[in-house]
Amino acid sequence: MKILPNAVFQRASLLLAIVLFVLTRALTLTTFPIFNDEAIYLQYSRSIHDDWEKNKFISMNGEFRDWKPPLQYWMAAPMIRWGDDPLVAGRVVAALMSFLGLFGLYLFTKEFFSQREAVMATILYVMCPPVLFHNNQFTAETFLFSTAPFFYWSLLRAMRPRQGKLVWAIIAILLGTALLLFKQSGALLLAVAIALPFALLRRKAGPAERMPNAAMRRWAVAWWNWKELAANLSVLAAIILCSHFTVSLIIPPEFNDTKEQFNRHWVMSLREICQLPMETWRANLQVVAEYIGSYYSWSVALFFCAFFWFAFQKRNLAELALASMCLAGGGAVIFLLRGFNEYLFNTSVIVGLLPLLARTGLIVWNMARDGKESLVRAGLLVLAAVMLTFWGYQIVLMADSPGKYIERSTTWAAANYLKSWSTGFGVKEVVAMLEKEKELGVIFIDTQWGNPATALQIYGKDRFPNLRLVPVSREFLDASETRRLRDSAKKMGRSHYAIFSADRSEGRDQWLGNLEREMCETRTEVRAYPGQTPIIVCRF
Repeated sequence: MKILPNAVFQRASLLLAIVLFVLTRALTLTTFPIFNDEAIYLQYSRSIHDDWEKNKFISMNGEFRDWKPPLQYWMAAPMIRWGDDPLVAGRVVAALMSFLGLFGLYLFTKEFFSQREAVMATILYVMCPPVLFHNNQFTAETFLFSTAPFFYWSLLRAMRPRQGKLVWAIIAILLGTALLLFKQSGALLLAVAIALPFALLRRKAGPAERMPNAAMRRWAVAWWNWKELAANLSVLAAIILCSHFTVSLIIPPEFNDTKEQFNRHWVMSLREICQLPMETWRANLQVVAEYIGSYYSWSVALFFCAFFWFAFQKRNLAELALASMCLAGGGAVIFLLRGFNEYLFNTSVIVGLLPLLARTGLIVWNMARDGKESLVRAGLLVLAAVMLTFWGYQIVLMADSPGKYIERSTTWAAANYLKSWSTGFGVKEVVAMLEKEKELGVIFIDTQWGNPATALQIYGKDRFPNLRLVPVSREFLDASETRRLRDSAKKMGRSHYAIFSADRSEGRDQWLGNLEREMCETRTEVRAYPGQTPIIVCRF
């Protein structure tokens, strides 16, 4: 029996994937609190909405010398004031983009393999926990891996021998430009496309009697159409160069120094790489290993190895090219970066990984049902069932207890999303508390750029405009200056707060101590989840 044996089953399965996508994303859209990067990106979008001419490039030369390409914020800016919650507005934009990504993955996989694999890849897209986790975040990752499949699809169509190649090349340039305008790591998604021309490499046409036998054809270099490969590589290079050139026309050169400074902070130089930084590579590999075990499951790694083995045995260049895209993307993150946020790994591999898993599933399903091969088939199908069950468990946990989901995940995720100043757990509760305050007053907010301060700034304009938000400054390092600021604040209305994270790492202890001693006549710890670092709300 075949999986998805005919067009009717395939269309029904695609419809089921769409329904499940909408259901899972709707159920989890607001379950997670505001993430640290979301607060910053929503602030960018709000600023662009308020004054386009002044702030359209604010994400590339901000107060903290950040450098983030602006397309994501341009897209969200017109809708950021829709409704009464900017977080929901931003996440709806991300969810709509990820919905398009589902169709992009379908089109790319269908062009690469067939409709059967395409439908299976879309089902995996719906169920894959890291995809769902980022689909409902207003961060660049979902914009990247939702756009990349369209880019690869258009590249394949631009390189195949058919009419309209120029039109598809132009579409690919526009999509490549979009990837570069979403985030710096879009350049990696363009770079790994170098494998796609090899997926289209074909043998030369010629009389049958002149062709070598099947065993020899696998190795007969002279029988491959290298001229066509060179032409496709030239097309790909032209598209990538044109994409970079188009970005240079959009982004003013005055921000190049900030870009270079930002990139040097994360990307190792050639000299550093040649020095073989084993400690850095070991740390990066540990992050990736924990990520795979916590989100994908190690079954995925086994299926990748099985896929690569099957492809190598058959000398299937298309399958080897897809595996190479995954390896190149993941390898670049591991071996070229000094350190990274774990979600960069998912973004670098997921577009190739899901079609690869879909293809592996079909290969395994079609294996012989007798002899030793049947035992291998049964074992791999059991692992597939375990993987899908693990994925389903994570989806249920996301909807039921986002705090527990993060706590059970990776060390990096727990530290950044739950245990440090950057946690968004508790922000919603603090906003609800401040909305009840009707008197004029002032709030001293955490000095850190991000949660909880930036989140409060986003909500403050509409939810509690009567309260003036003042970031903690260097004066709070001095106890006498802290008392002076407290006395000055008491002259400004009748409501006086200090709101900050209880995290005392990164040199925060001194100003936190002064603030708690001088401005905490009443002190409330806000914990939306028991395992989080609390947000402190002081009144004075």
